[in-house]
Amino acid sequence: MNSESMSKKIVWDLDGTLFDTWETHCEAIRKTYRRIYDADISMAKLICSQAACLIDTIWNIFKDNYMEALLLYQDMFIALVSANKLEDKINISEKLYGLVNQGYEMCLLTGRDKKTTEFILRHFSIIGLFEMIYSIDECNNSKKQILQQQPDKWKEYIYITDSKKEVYDYRNFFSEIYFSIQIYVFLLAFYSIISFPVSK
Repeated sequence: MNSESMSKKIVWDLDGTLFDTWETHCEAIRKTYRRIYDADISMAKLICSQAACLIDTIWNIFKDNYMEALLLYQDMFIALVSANKLEDKINISEKLYGLVNQGYEMCLLTGRDKKTTEFILRHFSIIGLFEMIYSIDECNNSKKQILQQQPDKWKEYIYITDSKKEVYDYRNFFSEIYFSIQIYVFLLAFYSIISFPVSK
């Protein structure tokens, strides 16, 4: 599919799609774990505890200390982003502005919390590019709940995500879904070099 025939409405995933947040996220978890337990979290535990949304990840790791851990994590993550530990390696900000200038309408649907999501978007000066921003703490910890609330709305949108599970779980909500291993693959797809549309 070439860019001229694509929908002018796009829903983006954030983590792993627009930005490679993995290292920053892991470091924020490590710092939070040290603060609460005065110990280091193993990489095996960190990886095995990852969930589709941040709130579930924090719960999996910290259990009874969940609320304290979430607040600490947010502070740690924001401090790391402020220190430029999260990079816009391919100048995605400029590319998103280009899409808006071409008439694209964009929304964000993320498994991250509202506080750190909006901080990332403000840090890279792109928060104003999105018509709507849906985060997990505003939709009862489930992306699917947001989609189910307005099923007809999303039929006009394409969705770009780095989650294979979401590709199949959400395939009936959108006009098309693109699987993107970070933004690099999608940008190639968008400019008609290579594409991975999901067949219904």
